[in-house]
Amino acid sequence: MKKYLFLSIISISLLCALNVYANNALIYTSPSIITQDMGKSTRISVIAKSQGGEKICVVKGSIDLQGLTCQSVTIGSGVSYLVKPTCDNLNFVLGIQKCTTSSKGIFYIMVEMSGAEDGTATFSGLDVVSVGQSINFSSAGSTFISKALKSLEDLLSKLNNVASGSHTEEILEENIKQGLESVNNVKQVLDWLEDAKPGSKTSEILKEKLEELLHPIKDVKEIVDYLKEIDPASDAKTILEDKLESITNTIDDAKTLIGLISALNPESEARKILETKLKSLTGSIDDATEILDWLEDLDPTSEIGKFLKEKYNQLVDSGTAVIEPIQDAREDVEDIIEGGKEIVDNVTGVVDIVKDVIDFIKNIFNLF
Repeated sequence: MKKYLFLSIISISLLCALNVYANNALIYTSPSIITQDMGKSTRISVIAKSQGGEKICVVKGSIDLQGLTCQSVTIGSGVSYLVKPTCDNLNFVLGIQKCTTSSKGIFYIMVEMSGAEDGTATFSGLDVVSVGQSINFSSAGSTFISKALKSLEDLLSKLNNVASGSHTEEILEENIKQGLESVNNVKQVLDWLEDAKPGSKTSEILKEKLEELLHPIKDVKEIVDYLKEIDPASDAKTILEDKLESITNTIDDAKTLIGLISALNPESEARKILETKLKSLTGSIDDATEILDWLEDLDPTSEIGKFLKEKYNQLVDSGTAVIEPIQDAREDVEDIIEGGKEIVDNVTGVVDIVKDVIDFIKNIFNLF
């Protein structure tokens, strides 16, 4: 009897535990995967689905669109709103009238692919409320697969394998250039370049596109990040390094440069470019403590670490270095000395006064 009672208690405990950690609701978009032509509109349904008969009364959160343009938003029937989602702001707080224990379309978004790249619709900041309390839930968004991108990838693959100088090559080249006009993703072009044969027509077309996309970029870190990700043998390497060299002139902060240098392979050309820039910044530095501060973030055995250490030693040996901690300490000592002199002067004055008082008292006693 005790054995059965013990097993029953365990079973009930497990059921309670499962109930606590189970997802009582699913918030998702439908359809989940769409293959889409650029310029064509598609309706995304945002659906709240009860699992296990749990009441869903309020859903709040936001929809994040990547590679998609919102055209319109419609609230579902029987749904009230505290915060209404719009194309300008897809945050929402929606109440389902009388709650639901099944599936309910809470709102709908008409979207269009904004470029040749794939797109996504994902949730963020979600919360699902039953009767007076939040409940466990799961969520799933949508993925848009670009027909244009897929077609472009097929064309690039064909161009990689077609006979050089053929009429087919000319037609493929023309179609690829047209397709690339709507591509604005540097990472995508870099990926294609990695798959292209070095020196091929495909590679040449993609390098032109890469240079076009890199032209407006002024962020050194962005270029460094691309260089870290690509294959060193990629045709993109030289283009990225040239771009990096052209924009390092905009950096005048050594700390920023050191952070970028530390993240790069010691043998990489990108690191050498940034180290050259850092060396140029040290020319006007006469503060040894500033050099010490830079060395804290670098490997002292690296080329740039050795250079800065040498620069530091030169400043100290020349006697022209401004070493703030030592300077501050010296000023503190001078202040103490001055203070001591004042104290001594004051004590001397007090002694003189006391002597005068004693002489005065002696004179008084001599009168008697």
